[in-house]
Amino acid sequence: MRKLFAIVFFLGIVLWGTPVLAQDVNVCSFDSTLMVHFVRGDLSEVPAILDYIKENAPKIRNELCKDELMQSELTHLAGKLYWTDRPGHVSVPIAYTRYMNFGGQEVNGRTLTEEENAVYNLVMDYMISKYDMLYALAKKTSLQKNSKLKTGAFVEYMFTYWLKPEDVGSAAIEIAKTPAGIAADAATSWATLWIQKESPYERDTYYDFDYSWLLFARDNFFRRYPDTPYRTALQALINQDIVTELHEADKNSGVLGLCVGVSVGKSLMTSGLEAVNENFTFSVPNARIQVFRFVFQLQVDLMFADGISAAGLDAMIGRTYEFDEYGFDVLAGIGFDEFYVGQDSIMNLAFMGGVQAMRRFPLGDMANITPKLQWILKTVHFDDPVKNRKRRAFINQFSIGISFEGRQPLSRLNAFK
Repeated sequence: MRKLFAIVFFLGIVLWGTPVLAQDVNVCSFDSTLMVHFVRGDLSEVPAILDYIKENAPKIRNELCKDELMQSELTHLAGKLYWTDRPGHVSVPIAYTRYMNFGGQEVNGRTLTEEENAVYNLVMDYMISKYDMLYALAKKTSLQKNSKLKTGAFVEYMFTYWLKPEDVGSAAIEIAKTPAGIAADAATSWATLWIQKESPYERDTYYDFDYSWLLFARDNFFRRYPDTPYRTALQALINQDIVTELHEADKNSGVLGLCVGVSVGKSLMTSGLEAVNENFTFSVPNARIQVFRFVFQLQVDLMFADGISAAGLDAMIGRTYEFDEYGFDVLAGIGFDEFYVGQDSIMNLAFMGGVQAMRRFPLGDMANITPKLQWILKTVHFDDPVKNRKRRAFINQFSIGISFEGRQPLSRLNAFK
């Protein structure tokens, strides 16, 4: 009986454990394994981690980890892999990454190459950017400012973004080389993968958006190592699909948007305002503030007419609906419209509601040129100076305009502390 029980117990353990052993690595466990190692920074683990990347990266469905608790922990770990500085009180800090430099070293009987060093640091950069939007913004901004190689710029870049100045000085003394000599050696290292073409006249389009620089560094790696055994792994990890997903996640995480523009149009009025013979309506400025999906809009409307003209200050709140590059606002609010009759003026309280549709044309990842169509319906209790009576009147105000908009994911607001 005891033997039978032991056999049943053993089979139960085997059957219970088999699914766990056979289970494929998912993106959360994969990302967590890498991040924990990167934070620990144990050189003895590097060969195993490189093999882990090569073997498992092509197997996983590469996306953001959807487990909120795990994602929060990954973001916490990402924050330990870099530090920031704000020289001259810049709005976006400079990010210093805790890269590892082990090319040529022997670990557990295996000599690690510059190619493997490049893979390691490229994947580290990707993992930090994946879970820390501030780092992605800071890294992109740093590369954008230092991507054109001019005389001495490369040396400065290497000192600033690869090694701290004091490290360079001590290294120069230790190996009897000048800092420029160290930089010359570094020119053949993994660190140059982030540097773009040398022409100072070319547009850095791959630094326009937060994550495109990762694709550029990856492609630089493929050009340098065309026969690399890590090609499949890097293509699985760093590709256009994940870059798009991360960019969309930025936008959907909540947005602070500030928009200023002008518009011009025509107002159609009911008989209560028949004394106003409007020619056109000009709105300048109109300012729009968006926080998450809520919108506050303030605009000054100038109505030019033969006879009675008007000016209004309108304040509206509402909700926005976004569909890729398109936006649609539903608004309601109050305002004050002042009608000018000769030397006299009449102030009226106005109630209003309306809609506006926009399309955003991006200027990089933080700014847009935004044409819009707007319809506002106003109602005022108009004191007609000609007929000397008050009447309820309605104004249908149609306009077309253009705005300049700055947008920032709210999750990045610590970039401005």
